[in-house]
Amino acid sequence: MEPTNRYGPVLDKYLEMGRFQLQKQMSYSSPRSPSREDIRQAILQLSDPEKVTYLTFETILSLEDTEACSDLELLLSDAAKDSLPACFRLASAYCQGGRLMFDHAYGFLCVKVIALLVQVAMIFRSGHVQTFVKLLALSCAEQSIFSPFTNTMYNLIAEIMVDQLDSGPSARHERFGWDHGSTGGAKHCLPEIGGCATGQIQLLLSQLWNSRAGFLACGSQGREALFPGFSGFLCWIWRGVAQQYGLPGQTQNMAPAWTQLVDLSTRFTLYCSDREADLMSYVLLACPAYARDGPIIDKSSSAVDAQDRTRIATMTPRKIRSGTELPLRFVTNLFCFACPSVDYQENILDIFSAKIDRLWFEIDQISDWEQLGDKDLPIFCQAFLHVLTVIQDRDPEIFLKLLSGIGESLYAGIGRVILLALSSSNSLKAGRSLDNLKLLLDRTSYYVRDMYTRTRIEAPLEAAIHIFPTWNKVALQLRFLELFQDQHHGQITKHASEWYHSWSMTAIWFQGPNSLESMLTCAYPRCPTVVD
Repeated sequence: MEPTNRYGPVLDKYLEMGRFQLQKQMSYSSPRSPSREDIRQAILQLSDPEKVTYLTFETILSLEDTEACSDLELLLSDAAKDSLPACFRLASAYCQGGRLMFDHAYGFLCVKVIALLVQVAMIFRSGHVQTFVKLLALSCAEQSIFSPFTNTMYNLIAEIMVDQLDSGPSARHERFGWDHGSTGGAKHCLPEIGGCATGQIQLLLSQLWNSRAGFLACGSQGREALFPGFSGFLCWIWRGVAQQYGLPGQTQNMAPAWTQLVDLSTRFTLYCSDREADLMSYVLLACPAYARDGPIIDKSSSAVDAQDRTRIATMTPRKIRSGTELPLRFVTNLFCFACPSVDYQENILDIFSAKIDRLWFEIDQISDWEQLGDKDLPIFCQAFLHVLTVIQDRDPEIFLKLLSGIGESLYAGIGRVILLALSSSNSLKAGRSLDNLKLLLDRTSYYVRDMYTRTRIEAPLEAAIHIFPTWNKVALQLRFLELFQDQHHGQITKHASEWYHSWSMTAIWFQGPNSLESMLTCAYPRCPTVVD
């Protein structure tokens, strides 16, 4: 069979057709949905690579329709006993010769079948089948099982991931499908559908990551429903990586798979629901820190080409602004992922603005100062400084343009977080993250001073005009805390003094090396901050 007939149309064209094209392609006397026997034969066909076409996968995926979902147990029947390794082999064969997973309908549908197999097996293993059936009954009017399937996977995987993070090596790993093999103590996952080893999972992850631009392109068209429960599938992939390189609570060895998984999880978050994004936040927490922070620390772009860069730049601020349920840690991850991957000149301002908007939303929700430590806003602010440090090094003019655009809001937001922490009776609840924020402020000021020295660039006057009043208000309040609360809160006074020094240094950002000798004092004659 010719590859064009076997692999189907290119993915963009295939998705433009709308729903899967099975009914138009099958040679039945009248259009109809696949029967139970059709689906069983398609599952058996997976082990005969020469006969598999994209229509084979379509037939199996008809199980995602409510008309056929009662036959989902076929995926755990004798017909499917070798289905998982067969699909891995089909995916690898397709990707040979330079093809990417999301180039054609074949690769895209193959991934969907693998995800469906894995998730159905996990649902049956966990005892969540009855919950799934009840949700199906409630959504019987819908054409797709997307909603009940995604909700079931969320409830299942959230419970499992909490156990993984809390218990680490002693967690119940069999719920992800991992059993001890009979040969040499090797471990195989989900033997009921043929089983796989961690190496096969990592190969699939690599193939997906190589096609990450196509993965995001699906979502850029508002096609979240193309991947029902996919967050649960990515959690399963995480467990396959952790099986070899380390679980939470253990030493997690460095490997490209961690970075690839964080990248794919972040891209999926750009278009998935908030509930699925919540599961992705568990994946982030369960991966080593270097994989999460790598884009900023290494100044590395994830973008594949100009189109991919544009999608990241468009979808990131939209996602950050889309709702307040997205966990703060994932907002920071989206920000750190996007900034190195976009065009600074055209896109960086909008991404900064979106994150600042979320910062102010969180600040406005604080009715009790003690909530600051729970939200850990100092950590949320640190990402701003990481990116600013990179920008001043790469493009000083963009750095100053960015300050002119968002400097006032940025200074006000960071200043508010600092003052909230220092004004609380339990000011050290933010603890280490607040100290790290101060260190980053100092470091950024040092690099900006060096930027002015090496480039001889001048700070724009409009930046100082807009930013100075806000900066000065924070400086005055820090000075007030330093001078007048020492009798009651000695520790606060010490921290206020240190913060006053760090905050004073940030004036160089918008004023250049010729900053004012001291802050302006309030004109009110009895203002306690007036210094003789």
